[in-house]
Amino acid sequence: METKEIYQLPAGVSGFFEENVETPKRTDVNQFRKCCENLAENSDYQMIDFFNFNSMPTKSYHLASFKHKTGGYILIFCNRYFPLVAFSQVADGKTVEQVDLMLPENEFFDDDLLDQYFKNDFEVLSSAYLGITVDADNIEDAKAVKQLTFYEFAEFSFWKPQVLADIVFNNWG
Repeated sequence: METKEIYQLPAGVSGFFEENVETPKRTDVNQFRKCCENLAENSDYQMIDFFNFNSMPTKSYHLASFKHKTGGYILIFCNRYFPLVAFSQVADGKTVEQVDLMLPENEFFDDDLLDQYFKNDFEVLSSAYLGITVDADNIEDAKAVKQLTFYEFAEFSFWKPQVLADIVFNNWG
C-alpha cells in the first residue's frame, strides 16, 4: 500500500513575517476569482460575494460565498500567500451576508465536484488535513508544520491555533 506524504505548510502561510524579511509573493487573487466565477457559471452554485482581503493585514485568506440551488451555503477560502483553497459548509445561511466582518459557524468539507474548478491552479486542502492538530509532541502532526518559522510559532504561542485550518485561514485581529 502506498502512503501519501503529508503536505507541509510553507513558511509564511500564516501571514506572520519577521520584520525586514522578504514576504512570499501573494496568491493571485484574480485567478482565485476566475475559478470562483467559473464555478458559478457552470454549476448549481450562485456566487453571493467575493472578498479580496489583501488590504486587511489581519486576515490570512480571501473568501467567496455561494448559495446552492437547494438553499445551502458554502464558503471557499483561499490563503493570501500560497495557492491553497478549502471548502466550508455554513450552518446558518442568515449570517452569510456578514462574512467579511465575522465568519459564521462553518465546517470544512470535501467535494470532488468543487475540486474540479480549483485543482489546476490551487492545492485543495482536505477537511481531514485541516483538522490536524497543532501539536509538536505528535510526530505525524508536527510534519505538517515543520517548515513554519520560529517567528510564526512565537505568534502561535499568543494566538493558540488548535488545528491547521486556524493557521491557514485566520483573522489574527
